[in-house]
Amino acid sequence: MVQSSGEVRNIAIHLMKKWISITNRQIGELFGGLSYSDVSKAHQRFLEKVKTDKKLGRKVQVLTGEVSHVKG
Repeated sequence: MVQSSGEVRNIAIHLMKKWISITNRQIGELFGGLSYSDVSKAHQRFLEKVKTDKKLGRKVQVLTGEVSHVKG
């Protein structure tokens, strides 16, 4: 379903920003020391790509749908 490690990282960043209260700095630390700015830029580029890449948009919808059904 996911094609590259960069895509996996970007989807993970997107889901963390969407579903949990975590800062860009904290996300960066989880990904091996990315700066908060790197996280922000990666997320913005990802959001732009989702707008133009329908296949990626569907992947995100599927993952978001699966996550939204998890009870915690």
